[in-house]
Amino acid sequence: MLEKNKYLVAIDLDGTLLKDDKTISKESINYLHQFEKEGNIVVITSGRAPRSVIKYRNILKVSGPFSSYNGTYAFFENDGEIRRKSADQVGKAQEILSQMEECT
Repeated sequence: MLEKNKYLVAIDLDGTLLKDDKTISKESINYLHQFEKEGNIVVITSGRAPRSVIKYRNILKVSGPFSSYNGTYAFFENDGEIRRKSADQVGKAQEILSQMEECT
């Protein structure tokens, strides 16, 4: 039996998913909820604070991971509990600079 491909979609809130009045269209809510229900992953990414991202995540009825503060924190749900992971931006920046120096 062939296994169906799984997909991941990452969506920003402001200027992308949210309308001018800061709401999400019913079409988007229904589509993304169904997309995840079919075994795919919906990731919300935003510069907003976590509580604001969670508010919209609940409206969408999705359970995929999300990020806040422009990727500074990533959140994952485990047994109904949301867990936070911090990005090591300084270490990552140093790694990128090292790789760039190797290319010159």
